[in-house]
Amino acid sequence: CSTSCSLQTAVLAQLQRDWLARGRRLQLASITIDPDNDTPEQLRRFAAGFRTGPGWQFYTGRFDDLLRIQKHFDVYRGSKASHPPVLLLRRDARAPWMRVEGFPQAVEIAALLASPPVASAVPAKSTPHATIPSDAAITIVCGIRRCTDRRVPESRVPR
Repeated sequence: CSTSCSLQTAVLAQLQRDWLARGRRLQLASITIDPDNDTPEQLRRFAAGFRTGPGWQFYTGRFDDLLRIQKHFDVYRGSKASHPPVLLLRRDARAPWMRVEGFPQAVEIAALLASPPVASAVPAKSTPHATIPSDAAITIVCGIRRCTDRRVPESRVPR
């Protein structure tokens, strides 16, 4: 996808650069929802185009595994062309996930990560099919994004 995914990736790349400049670590994960087209090499090129830094990994895998992840986070809308722009955020491995829809700016995302937890944080659906990497602070489910404790099977794109 050349629109929302690129926009979200650009914003998150800026967030990552801002945090690195302040000596803060930010883990990001991106998982494709289009494994037929998003090969490991394409994901490498995509990531390089945004100058992503250490701590950001891009994943692909089998369609059925990626579909389970989309359903787990309630972002599946019937086709890859109709996916919503969604960020899933959390402060640490024990914190609840927050769901952010739309196109927040880097400063807004940073404020969410810095704010105290709220009772209205929206957890991912409870299913045994997908869990989240314990080191991920931000998970993006979009054309090219990441998530899962059980790491997405198949091809992890090396950095």
